[in-house]
Amino acid sequence: MDRKKEKRRRQRILYESIRTAAATLLLLGVSLLSFAWFHHGRSLERKSDGIATVTPTPLAMASIMDLETVFTSAPADTAPAGMPLSTPAPTAVFVPWVEKFAEQFTADIVSQKQGYSSPDLCIRISKVQYGKAKTAMYYLADIYLTDIRQFETVLAKDKYGSLRESVKSMAQRHDALLAITGDYYGNQKTGVVIRNGIVHRQEKSACDVCVLYYDGTMRTFSPDAFSLEQAIADGAYQTWCFGPMLLDEQGRPIPDEKLNTSKNIRRANPRSGIGYYEPGHYCFVVVDGRTDDASGMTLEEFSKLFAELGCKAAYNMDGGRSAEIYYGGNILNDPYKGGRSVSDCLIIRETLGKEP
Repeated sequence: MDRKKEKRRRQRILYESIRTAAATLLLLGVSLLSFAWFHHGRSLERKSDGIATVTPTPLAMASIMDLETVFTSAPADTAPAGMPLSTPAPTAVFVPWVEKFAEQFTADIVSQKQGYSSPDLCIRISKVQYGKAKTAMYYLADIYLTDIRQFETVLAKDKYGSLRESVKSMAQRHDALLAITGDYYGNQKTGVVIRNGIVHRQEKSACDVCVLYYDGTMRTFSPDAFSLEQAIADGAYQTWCFGPMLLDEQGRPIPDEKLNTSKNIRRANPRSGIGYYEPGHYCFVVVDGRTDDASGMTLEEFSKLFAELGCKAAYNMDGGRSAEIYYGGNILNDPYKGGRSVSDCLIIRETLGKEP
């Protein structure tokens, strides 16, 4: 408990310091960033292992220090009768994820078959029956973070390109506690690829796009609505381009005929996907299928599942034989034909920024 109290004390000191500075600098910083973006080009730095890196905005940097940004309106100005009031300016209020989700964390590390918790991270694993067959299962991982960098993407062989590696191998090399299949970007020649803040590919495709930002928010876009320039300006941390998006802007399931993908993808298959509740709170879902007892889920069923879970946004990752979920050193589900090697996976880990 002493360790936890000391951690909280240090975080409160950090919180107060940043809050004091942020209120003064927030609007000025955003204005300067907007000016720099439109007059001097993208907020990027050249990097040898990618096209460029995304520079987080001041608001996104708050997330990197365990902070979530919530906006409230400042009191409106007074004005003479008949004169319009000025628009209230937003005031930044910073809520550390470690405090917001405090009840999810534990003072000591607790690692069990059903999940993992520590002062900085919480993962809960559920195995749920679906359909009529008792062996038809999907796996749900409920995830709470204190730092967005605990959520990473791993590339096969740690290199960008058409390389392949098993989810288990990638996860173990990066000390992952949890992992699922990614979007298999290496199997496509187009589709924007930003991984861990590095821009690897800029060419758009006809697929919906999912963006996870440095501030912890996650959004999905249709191909026409997505802008790489805007995503970079807003602090994109990860992008995935497989899809489709599974929930509309109100968090409602999307009917089969409106899902942006082929009929072959929409029919019952093994699935993997990611759900978003709020910054710092996510879920991974993997569905078994293509067996005598479990055909898998249609995309419409998968969409409804994320809506029932209460997600605000959700996105379909590569499924079929690729669909795998890793936890506790092993693959939990029963992949079709034993699974296959892929070009990338999503991981959750305790340590931050550790090189393989």
